[in-house]
Amino acid sequence: MSANANGGQEDASTEPKTVIHVDDFGFREALETNNREDTWCREPRKKTLRIIESLAFRLATMALILLDLVLVIVDLADPKPAYDYVGLVIVILFVIEVGVRIFALGPEKFFSNWIMVLDFAVVLLTFIVSVVFMSVPDLSDTAKLGKLVVLARLIRLPRLVALVRVFLTERKNLTKATRHVVSQNKKRYEDDGFDLDLCYITEKVIAMSYPSSGLMAMYRNPIKEVAKFLDLKHYNRYKVYNLCSERYYDSSFFHDRVERYLIDDHNVPRLSDMVKFANSVRDWLAAHEQNIIVVHCKGGKGRTGTMICTYMVDSDIYENAKECLDFFGLKRTDYQQGIKFQGVETPSQNRYVGYFETVKKEFNYEMPPDTPLIVRKIIIHGISSIGNGDGSDFWFRIFEGGKQVGEFDLGINKNCIAEFSRETDSAVVTLRNPPTVLNDVKFSFFSRNRNVPTAYENCAFFFWIYTYFIQDLKIKLDRTQLDNPHKSKTWKVWHENFAVEVLFDQP
Repeated sequence: MSANANGGQEDASTEPKTVIHVDDFGFREALETNNREDTWCREPRKKTLRIIESLAFRLATMALILLDLVLVIVDLADPKPAYDYVGLVIVILFVIEVGVRIFALGPEKFFSNWIMVLDFAVVLLTFIVSVVFMSVPDLSDTAKLGKLVVLARLIRLPRLVALVRVFLTERKNLTKATRHVVSQNKKRYEDDGFDLDLCYITEKVIAMSYPSSGLMAMYRNPIKEVAKFLDLKHYNRYKVYNLCSERYYDSSFFHDRVERYLIDDHNVPRLSDMVKFANSVRDWLAAHEQNIIVVHCKGGKGRTGTMICTYMVDSDIYENAKECLDFFGLKRTDYQQGIKFQGVETPSQNRYVGYFETVKKEFNYEMPPDTPLIVRKIIIHGISSIGNGDGSDFWFRIFEGGKQVGEFDLGINKNCIAEFSRETDSAVVTLRNPPTVLNDVKFSFFSRNRNVPTAYENCAFFFWIYTYFIQDLKIKLDRTQLDNPHKSKTWKVWHENFAVEVLFDQP
C-alpha cells in the first residue's frame, strides 16, 4: 500500500505507473515502477540517479560549469594554447557527465528535453573539434590550423550561451539537493511538480518539516510551495498544527487554520497539551469526512511523531503506543535512501506517548490526579567510566513545566552532598532544600569533562517524567531510557551498567 496524490491508499495490485519528478533538467524519474525497463539495469540506474541528485554531484557540476564559463570568456578574449589543453579536459568531463545522465534517465527521457539535447550537441561537437585540433600533426600548416582555431572559437560561442543557461538552472538543482541532504532519508512527496519534505502517515494525516521562508527555504520546505500543495490537494479541508516553540510564520498562508503548541526541540509536550491536541484533531476530522491534519515541527520527526502518535492512540489505529510509534517510523523513513530511523527516537517522547495511552484508557481523557513529590536523592550508577570517574564533573538542573526549580553541582556540593562509592560504582547525591515538583518534570545533566559527549540540549543527558506515574517513590532509567545516551554511537562512554535513579518523598 502507498499514499496516492490525494493522500489515499493505492492497492498494490493496480498497474504500476512511471512517476515523473519535474525539474529544469528532468533529473528525477521514478525508475522503479517502469515495468518496461530491463531488470538488469534498473538498480544501477536508480543508484546512478541518486548520485546525480546528491549535493556533492551538484556542487561538482556547478564548479565545473563555472570553471568552463570563465575559461571560455578568457579564451575568447586572449587565446593561448594552454587554455585549449584545459578546455579539452573539461570537455571530456562534460562528455562523461552527459553519458551518466543519459544512462540514469534513459535515452527517451533525456532526448525529450531540448535543453539537454542542446547541451549534448554542443558538448559532442566541442569534443570532436577539440580532439581534432589537438591532434593536428603539422602545426606549420597555418591555413589548416587557422580554420580549426576559428571553428573551435565559433563552437564555443553557443557553448557559452548553453553554459549560462545551465548555470542558472543548476542553482535550482543545487537548492533541491541541499533540501534532500537536510531531510536525510525522510520520505518526501515527489509528484505533480512538487518536491517537499512531506509524507502521508495515513490518508488523514500529513507529517512535514517546517514551512520556511527566506534563507531557511533554501534547505527546508518553502512555505509558498507547501500552501500551493495543500490548496491543490485538500482545499479548505486541512488544518495545520505547528509544534515549534522556537519559530513562527504568517498563518494566512494556510488561511489562518493553524493551531500552535509550544514544544521545545527534542523535548516533549505537556501531557495536558497532548490531551488538548487529541480533542482538537478529533473534532476537526469529525467536522467533514474529507478533512485532514498537517503536523510539523522543525524536522517533522520527533515532536511531529509524538503528536501524530497521540492521534493514532486516540483513534485506535493500533492497539498500543508502541505499535503506533513503530508505524510512524515506518511511514516516515525512506529505507531506499538510507537506513537511519526517522521516527520518534528520544526515550522521553516515547515515554510520553505511553503516558497518553494510560490517560485515555484509565482516565477517559481526564488528567491524572496532581501528585506532588519531593526530589530527595539522585543516584548515578556506573559512573567510574564516565568523565572524572567520580561524578565531580557533573552538575544538573531540575525543571517543572519548563520553569527551573533547582540547580545542583556535584563538584562543589552546591545545594547537595555528593558521595562516590567505588564498591557500588555510583555517585549518590543528596539534595539540600530539595524542590517539590508536580506533573511535567525535566532533569538535565551537564559535564565539565570534554570526554563526555553532548548532543540534544547541549547537555550530557536529560529526561522527562510525569509525577503521577512514579511508582513506589522512585524511578530508575538505564541508558536506553535516557535522552542522548540512548544513541548506540555513544555507548563507548555510557556503558551497559550506566543508569540514573531518582528517589522521592511525599510532601
